Amino acid sequence: MNQLAVALALLAAALFFGAAVRLRWRLTRVDRIKATLRQSAGEPLLPLSPKPAPAGLLDAPDQAEGWLLVAIDGTCTELDQGARTLLGTPAGEARSAPHRLADLLVDGHAEAAAMLAAIRTEATLPPRQVRAARQPEVILEVAGVNLQDPHGNEGAALFLIRRRLEARPPA
Repeated sequence: MNQLAVALALLAAALFFGAAVRLRWRLTRVDRIKATLRQSAGEPLLPLSPKPAPAGLLDAPDQAEGWLLVAIDGTCTELDQGARTLLGTPAGEARSAPHRLADLLVDGHAEAAAMLAAIRTEATLPPRQVRAARQPEVILEVAGVNLQDPHGNEGAALFLIRRRLEARPPA
C-alpha cells in the first residue's frame, strides 16, 4: 500500500511538472508573438486615407477577436477560442485538433496560398477580407505577420482575425 501511495505521489508530481512546463512554454511563445507584433506595428502599415477608418489589425492588434498560428505548410497549429468562434469550428473538437488553413476558408486553397505567399514575401499580410467555410455569411478581416526563429528562418505566421468593421462616418 505504501508503494502505491509513493507511485501516485510521483505521478501527481510529474503531471504537475509537465503542466507547469507546458504553461511556461506557451507563455514564452505568447511573449514572442507580442514582441513580433510590437516590432511590426512600429511603423504605420496602411496608407493614410482621407476618410476616417477603423484601425487596421496590425496597427491595433488588441482589436482582434481571435488569432491563428499557422505553420508555413498551411497547418494551423493553434487557434484561440475567438478564432474558433469566428471560423465556426465545433465546440466539441479538441483544442489542439489540427486544421488546414485552406479547410477553414470559403475560397480554400487559393485564399490560403495567397495569404501564405504574401507572408513569405512581404513578412506581413495587410488586412484582407475572407469568409469562413463553416460560416460563409460572415465577412472576416484577417491580417498577419511572419514569425521567424532566432536564426531568421521562417517559422510560422500569426494571423489576427475579427469580424469586418464598417467604415465609420465622420464625427
